Amino acid sequence: MGADVGLGSVSLALSVLSRGQVIIEFLIEWVRSSKHYGEDVRVIRTRLSTQSARLSAFSAFLEKESKPGVSHFNELSDVFRRSICGMTEELELTFDSYYSLINKYKIEDLQRGFETQMVIDESSGPTKKRTSIVAASKKESEARQKAASFRNISTWGLFRKKNVFDLINKIESWNDQLQNFLICGLCFGKGPRIGEMLKAPGLGELRVDIGIELRGLILEDPRTLDDYLKTEWILSRLEDETDPRIQTLTTRSPDQSLPTSRKVFVEYKEFRVRRGGTGPSESVLRGVSSLAKLLSQPRAPEAGFQTLKCNGIIRQTAPRQRFAFIFDLHPDQLQGTARIISIAQAISTGFAHRPTLGERFCMAKSLAVSLFQFHSVNWLHKSVRSSNVLFTSEEAHDGPPRPGFSRPFLVGFEFARAENDMSTTDQEDSVLVNIYRHPDKQGPPEERFHALHDIYALGTVLLEIGIWRPLIGFDRNFEKMKPLEVKQCLEAHARERLPHYMGVEYTEAVLSCLQGTLLDDEAEDAGDVGSDAWREYIQSGFWVHVIEKIHKGTGLK
Repeated sequence: MGADVGLGSVSLALSVLSRGQVIIEFLIEWVRSSKHYGEDVRVIRTRLSTQSARLSAFSAFLEKESKPGVSHFNELSDVFRRSICGMTEELELTFDSYYSLINKYKIEDLQRGFETQMVIDESSGPTKKRTSIVAASKKESEARQKAASFRNISTWGLFRKKNVFDLINKIESWNDQLQNFLICGLCFGKGPRIGEMLKAPGLGELRVDIGIELRGLILEDPRTLDDYLKTEWILSRLEDETDPRIQTLTTRSPDQSLPTSRKVFVEYKEFRVRRGGTGPSESVLRGVSSLAKLLSQPRAPEAGFQTLKCNGIIRQTAPRQRFAFIFDLHPDQLQGTARIISIAQAISTGFAHRPTLGERFCMAKSLAVSLFQFHSVNWLHKSVRSSNVLFTSEEAHDGPPRPGFSRPFLVGFEFARAENDMSTTDQEDSVLVNIYRHPDKQGPPEERFHALHDIYALGTVLLEIGIWRPLIGFDRNFEKMKPLEVKQCLEAHARERLPHYMGVEYTEAVLSCLQGTLLDDEAEDAGDVGSDAWREYIQSGFWVHVIEKIHKGTGLK
């Protein structure tokens, strides 16, 4: 381990976290006794207490040893240790202003000075009574501020409700980023120790236990599909559905005299039977089983992996040899006249409702985090495009359907595979699909599919979300262009159009995806493409250069 991420860095982190907990406990007491937070007191205190527990859990993580002389932190790779140390320095800057105040003055003096100043700020009206109250309050406020040696009245702004909420949001964002870095850092290259990690104290409070649990499921021996294959299930098409993936599933359990039917979402994973064979190969069965285990976990959304839950698999021999993955639809996707639509449909069909700016940022972040988590368990999606991002559109009583833009679901796992799986599958070759693919993955494959190819595809969807126009309509000559020319054309549209629609940070995030510029200068030792070290750097860069920048716009209304 490098000297720059050694014992001194851990000590600094522990000091910053200790300050953070002092500040949070101070604010919890401050809000409890303040008169100016109204009905938000309970919400603020709950959110502060939750983040305090997460900071405390991280402190315990830094201090505890996984084995004699080796802390959990020391077991992380250099890239994640450096990232976490950099995050800690950012958190220190966030805490500095508050800590210098509460470490110097008593809460009673700060509280009274703030309360009287708030009366001055909120007072209005020409009445004599109001004027006398203001005069008295101003006199008391001046005395309190003089006693506390405050030179600038703007100091009180730190404790206004808006700024307290801003501080909470920053701490929550910091904890979320830490959570995802730890999932990657603990999972990559740690396969044999997944069971031990799940027993480690504090991982639940750090919210990384679910991500590690998902990783553990993939590493289990997946030689059987018995728990997922359903021989009594029957699928049938719905005539009134525009998306053929939404079908009717008819089932009959042993204790049911009559069959039951429900609407489900279906995806197919085709396979070829080798010459002389009678069914799928062992490698295909392993891949199908591993994917089913990942997609069937009800707790996956808690780790940020937003997709539908797989409830079973049907083996089909006609019209082709394939496995049909059956996904349950969310309750709100089955109620009344609810419709399941994709981003591609919403953009191209001219929905009456368009997403707000904040909704587009939330949609983009949710999609990016889902892909981040999928990569964290060493899987590749291989089919990220706007037709594979779904949300629910609910009929409104007073107008057209209103889609739940902020809650998208990533689907389209028919080509997904484990990162170390050598198998390949032919994909559709058309401009409507290729426009979302990296130039290196069009035509005969020249290199293995890796994480940057998925991230490139994400960038094309983020570009589409930002401008809210179908990619295929950006240029009439896409069909005549070479793959590299298409890529350059999309990058030009991102540079020239996105700043107006989504701002500079979002534009930089999209260009980082399209150009694959996720490695920092420190990543010279990232190793070969696809190696553990390379994937760690890519994941770290993906969060910093893409997800963090998109996150900044999620608070917009």
